[in-house]
Amino acid sequence: MSETGAARPGWREDLPIYAILLLLLVIAASVLYAVSLSRPDNAAGMPHPDLPGMMVGGDGAARWAPIAGAVYVFHTAFMILGGLLFYLGVPVHRRGWRITLVLAAVTAVMLLVTHALHQSYTLFLETGLTVFMGGFPAPAFLALFATWGAYVLYDILFVVAFRHVFLNAEDEAAFNALAAEMKALRENGAAG
Repeated sequence: MSETGAARPGWREDLPIYAILLLLLVIAASVLYAVSLSRPDNAAGMPHPDLPGMMVGGDGAARWAPIAGAVYVFHTAFMILGGLLFYLGVPVHRRGWRITLVLAAVTAVMLLVTHALHQSYTLFLETGLTVFMGGFPAPAFLALFATWGAYVLYDILFVVAFRHVFLNAEDEAAFNALAAEMKALRENGAAG
C-alpha cells in the first residue's frame, strides 16, 4: 500500500516499461556495435581509372556481413518496441489475455516481415538474384510496403478495439464526472 492507501501496481503492471527500457538498451548497443566496426577492405570499390570521382567494383556482401547481425537485432527490437508501446497504451485493468494475445500475434506478423526483409536482402547481396513482388525487388517491396503494412494492423486493432479496450462507456462516464467536478471546483474557486 502507498501513502494514499491505494495498492501499488504489481510486477505485471510494471513489466512493459522495464521491457521497453531493455529494448532501448538493445537498440543502442546494436547501433554502437555497428558503428564501432572497421570498414572492410575494398567494400566501396576503387577509383575508376578514366573518370575522376567515380568508383567501380565494391562488394555489398562484404559491407553487409559485419553489420548484418546488428541490423537484424536493431530492426527486431524496434518492431517489438512498437508492440510494447501499444500494450503500454492499454489501461492496466484492461490488459487481459485476449488483448495480449492479439498484440502478440500482430507483433509476430511484424517479426516475420522483418525476418523476410533481412533474408531477402542478404540473399540478394550474396547471390545477386532476387524475386520480384508487386513490381519491385523483394527487399524493396518488403521495406516499402510490408513493414508499413504490418503497422497498419496496429491501426486496425486500435480502431476496432477502441471502445472495448481503450475507452469504454464506464471509463468515459468516470472521466466526464471527474471533468465536471474539476470544472465545478474551478468555478467555485473563481466565484469565492
